[in-house]
This record gives sequence, structure tokens and C-alpha cells, in this order.
Amino acid sequence: AKHAEYASSHGLAGELHWVTGSLAELAPIWDEYGIGVQLANGDLIHTSVICLIDRAGYERVAFADLPDQAAVERDVRLLEQGA
Repeated sequence: AKHAEYASSHGLAGELHWVTGSLAELAPIWDEYGIGVQLANGDLIHTSVICLIDRAGYERVAFADLPDQAAVERDVRLLEQGA
């Protein structure tokens, strides 16, 4: 429910996947993907990174913050085609 509320309030739709867990479980993932994390007033704040991962599980491209929508759509189409 919390993730659905966040997605809705930020205009996100479609199939979304969330990585959840304890801080200790998530820390290695944040490190691997270069995510900066801070705890502030009991809330977790992190940098925004969009990673496109192919069907074999390999990261193919990463965008910092909010990239140009056309660039993301192009890369997603390429991955769908098996590029």
C-alpha cells in the first residue's frame, strides 16, 4: 500500500518493481548501484537512479535523476528486441 501511494502521488504507472528489506539488507544493493542514502527525521532519503536491466539480469543503462523520456523509451525498446 505504501509503495502504491508513493507511485500514485508521483505519477508513476505500469509495472513497477520495488526493492525492499532492512537497512542491512539494502546497503549492499545501494552500494552496487551507486545510490546515496541518508536518514533524516526517521525517513530514508536516497538519490534517484533508473536502471534498465536486461532479461539476463545485467544492468544495461542507468540514468541519474529524471532522464529524457524519449531516451528511456528508446532504450527499453532496444532491450525488448534483445539488443
